[in-house]
Amino acid sequence: GLGGGEEGYKRRFANDAVRLAAGSAGPSLRARLARRGRSADTMQNLVMSSSLMTLAYGLLAAGAGAASSALVPLAVVLLFFVALDLGYAFLEPPVNAFVSRIAPARIGTTLMSITLMAIGGVPNLIVGWMGRFYEPLGPTAFWWLHAGIAAGGGLAALILRPVIARLLDQHEVGTLAMA
Repeated sequence: GLGGGEEGYKRRFANDAVRLAAGSAGPSLRARLARRGRSADTMQNLVMSSSLMTLAYGLLAAGAGAASSALVPLAVVLLFFVALDLGYAFLEPPVNAFVSRIAPARIGTTLMSITLMAIGGVPNLIVGWMGRFYEPLGPTAFWWLHAGIAAGGGLAALILRPVIARLLDQHEVGTLAMA
């Protein structure tokens, strides 16, 4: 948690404010890149998302390792949420757009629901299960484990990008699906 009492209240307020700002900044950053002709395709957005999430968990791991008390410094927590929320901003909208472009119209809504479960629901269940490793690993190693998982996702997106692009070339939507 973020602590109790007045200090915990301040931390929760700052956390919520930073999450709102970072979550709002992601779509505008992607739009600005698109206006400059530098928009990324879906797989590139996944790599960017994974990179930001790896950075976020790396910051938390470093903060936990450097913390002299039980609490990670507030500045580190805020930077964690900025990076994490920007990561989600590069994940959720592009993946939803990808599914809406590629899915057959008759099952589009169903596939969007499955996508939302795959992005939010299932990972949260897995993270809850992984919580059992916090005490045996300690805070620093626990958060480095999360960073490694996020980095693995980015590496998988990099490796699979040509394969997915080749599969989509055979699809009726074609290369538009990768946009």
